[in-house]
Amino acid sequence: MILIVLAVIPRIDAPGMGPSDWVLHAMAYGVLGGLLFASGLGRGGTVQGVVMAVGGATVFGLATEFLQLLIPYRSFEIRDVVADAVGALVVVLVGFFSLKAAESARRGGI
Repeated sequence: MILIVLAVIPRIDAPGMGPSDWVLHAMAYGVLGGLLFASGLGRGGTVQGVVMAVGGATVFGLATEFLQLLIPYRSFEIRDVVADAVGALVVVLVGFFSLKAAESARRGGI
């Protein structure tokens, strides 16, 4: 819900202040991807779960960009969708490999 609200409110641009829009997108959708992965959509740490969590976050990001086409003061930006996907992928992969390392340690590996 927060991501939808942020997608439709007017953007406040302050040059030189804070992280870039791209970084903010990556962070927000990284959190969403991580939550999807941790919520069980990650299917117990499988590759299919990684695809589902990253795909879900990316599709949601794409949907919010299309929503912005209906709002006069916002615009569709493919770069934002790419940032959403990259952020989700990074966080989900960290979660995935952390689970794999923990499983390996429990079995007496590494």
